[in-house]
Amino acid sequence: MPTAAYYEALGKATYAFACADFAMFYVITDFHPPLVYAGHVDRPARKHDIKTPGTFAKDLTAALNKARLPAALDSSYRDFVKRYIDLTRRRNGLLHAWPYTAANNAQQLGGYYHVFEPNTQPTHNRVEWDMQELTALINESHACATMAGVLRHSLAAHKNGNPKP
Repeated sequence: MPTAAYYEALGKATYAFACADFAMFYVITDFHPPLVYAGHVDRPARKHDIKTPGTFAKDLTAALNKARLPAALDSSYRDFVKRYIDLTRRRNGLLHAWPYTAANNAQQLGGYYHVFEPNTQPTHNRVEWDMQELTALINESHACATMAGVLRHSLAAHKNGNPKP
């Protein structure tokens, strides 16, 4: 059986990614609130309405293409989208991982996550979800959520005519 600390780290990783997910949700509402409500409880979802982290990222990219933000702010948002997509791929790798016994006899999860780069074949990265990898995922998730908060403040300042928040 995995250690209590390992179980705790899995829970923290889940919570931290949920924070990043909700940060993405709030970032999108700054541009186009109805994008996030498709399939909400007040209206049954149709298959094309279902929102995933990937569709959130596509929706935000489409909104950015129409937004006409200053170059630096636009670039920061696009960096956020890339970071969020990379984080989602790693999180999906954890969700689809399988239990195994590592070389040090620790019981943990392992598996692959996919990396897609434009104009290339997808690669499958092997990952052993040891404590170090889980901690990195937790930290990346919190950093992504924090970045979203900073961007939201910068956007609000821009909309109010202030170049800096």
